[in-house]
Amino acid sequence: MKQLLPPNSTKLELNVSKVLENTTNLAIDIKKLVNPSDIPSQFLPHLAWQNSVDRWNRTWPDEFKRKQIQIAFDLHRRKGTVSALRSVVNSFGFDMKITEWWQLSNAVPGTFYLDIEMNGKPFEQTDYNIFIDLLNDNKPLTRHLTSINFKAERIQTRVLLASATYDGHVTVIYPELPVNKTKISMPAVHFDHQVTSIFPQV
Repeated sequence: MKQLLPPNSTKLELNVSKVLENTTNLAIDIKKLVNPSDIPSQFLPHLAWQNSVDRWNRTWPDEFKRKQIQIAFDLHRRKGTVSALRSVVNSFGFDMKITEWWQLSNAVPGTFYLDIEMNGKPFEQTDYNIFIDLLNDNKPLTRHLTSINFKAERIQTRVLLASATYDGHVTVIYPELPVNKTKISMPAVHFDHQVTSIFPQV
């Protein structure tokens, strides 16, 4: 059955139905129109409205718009949790570390601050304003954001240590130096004799 008109429909109603049939039987892939990754760019605002995206800016890059649509459902489901904040931060291509008041000494109850690793991503003033708005939309209502520390780029390096030992003996051989030799003579005389005494006979 291709129509919903009753059997007793008039000829005019049948003709109108046939004309309208040509306007509705369009070769459109509905699946692409509800998939943030496949939908044409001009339809992104409509899909964002359908998914209740809280913040929207038509000047955003398409990639960022699609990301906000993709995470919209999870954000509404987990709004008010650290996980929701992390999803917001990750959608900008950043990494996040959160420190809450109970992790510090003498901190004001209900406060927290963020350390943001920007990973070399560009970040302008308008992006910052949207970033803050999204954080405020998804943070717990009982928590107050006190500060954000941005790190432009994470530097990873390897420390290479090398060592070497050198051991040896230096032997210097000089030519024999001439020595003034003095001839020492030791003369020796040996004198030996016997004495014979002859006396007259008494």
